[in-house]
Amino acid sequence: MKADAKEIDQGDPEGHDLDPLDGGESVGSMDSDITRSYNELEKHYYDKLLSMNKEHLCFLQRDPRFHKETMCNVCQRVFGKTRHLLQHVTDKVKSGSDDEENHKELLHELVLAFTSMSTNCYELP
Repeated sequence: MKADAKEIDQGDPEGHDLDPLDGGESVGSMDSDITRSYNELEKHYYDKLLSMNKEHLCFLQRDPRFHKETMCNVCQRVFGKTRHLLQHVTDKVKSGSDDEENHKELLHELVLAFTSMSTNCYELP
């Protein structure tokens, strides 16, 4: 069935932008699905990093880029490997210490890096 020009000009009666390349599916609907999926992936990584899940962190052992000294920018402690820094951050977040909130922000930054890496939005140097 072919739509006439008047129907096309009217667009979606609910006011959503329609994507003609996707059979008229609402662009807003696709964006919300992508956002929901991204948020679910972010929560997944947060839970896995907070629990120091071995399956999600095994690459830290194998990749020499993560065997260098690194520093916690919250409390200025130096760690011999990235995994040790991550363990420190998760311990601080769980501890309820005075600087817990600052370490939560650092953990969130790490989670965003993992999430972005998984969605090909970011590549490690």
